[in-house]
Amino acid sequence: MHGLSNNLAVSFDADHVRTNCNVILTNSAIEQVTNTTLIQPKLRLDGRYPLDFAMPMTVTNLMALPEDQLDRLLKEYDISIRGFAGYNARECDCDSAMERESRVSKLSTLLDFLGARRIADVLRSGSGGGGGMSGSRPLMLGGRR
Repeated sequence: MHGLSNNLAVSFDADHVRTNCNVILTNSAIEQVTNTTLIQPKLRLDGRYPLDFAMPMTVTNLMALPEDQLDRLLKEYDISIRGFAGYNARECDCDSAMERESRVSKLSTLLDFLGARRIADVLRSGSGGGGGMSGSRPLMLGGRR
């Protein structure tokens, strides 16, 4: 009986890894971002999806997540943001540039984690923060790496 439970645990881990690998492959294959482009969620370490990201989400909706929801999502995925740990705009008398930098850092780190590295690179470069990421026209991403 003990051997059976070990096999189940290994099977669960393999399914978890396979699912997250497929998510990374799917998200990394995104070549063009439009209002309907979907980002797939990864499983958390406990094998469940985050409460705020149990279903695929459009890039537009992901970019528009409220700050508290974005922070909760990062925490559920156990992602820390270097240089911005504990940053909260309501508690800090910081200018809007610092707030934007923090948000871009959080979003790009989340996108990297999900395998959408090309979208994260565009966001970090500043060429996707405005019209291309949230606008109606498609955003063309660079070639494969």
